[in-house]
Amino acid sequence: MSYFFSNHVFDKGELKRLIHWFLITQGPAKTLNMVDRLKGLGFHYATEAGISLGIEDLKIPPVKPRLLRNAEEEAQKNEIRFARGKITAVERSQKVIDIWNTTSELLKEEVIHHF
Repeated sequence: MSYFFSNHVFDKGELKRLIHWFLITQGPAKTLNMVDRLKGLGFHYATEAGISLGIEDLKIPPVKPRLLRNAEEEAQKNEIRFARGKITAVERSQKVIDIWNTTSELLKEEVIHHF
């Protein structure tokens, strides 16, 4: 097996391309081994660097109250549709889960943006 050296930062997209290229050129068994070794390297250097993140490092995004208010309003509308017989109990539950999952994702993106 020939080796190659690459000394630059890999973002998520480049890492996917590397793994895809490796899979095509080396096959699944060697790719699995390489990905496992990459994971080990990542954990090793993250531990060695002592990187930690505390809750106090995160900023509450200014849009949080609006996101929560919008989700509450949407959930209330959903309850009204259920009470009027326009949706079933299962549909109501699924919609509530969708509302809060979407709100959670939007809030997470805002927290990351304001980090």
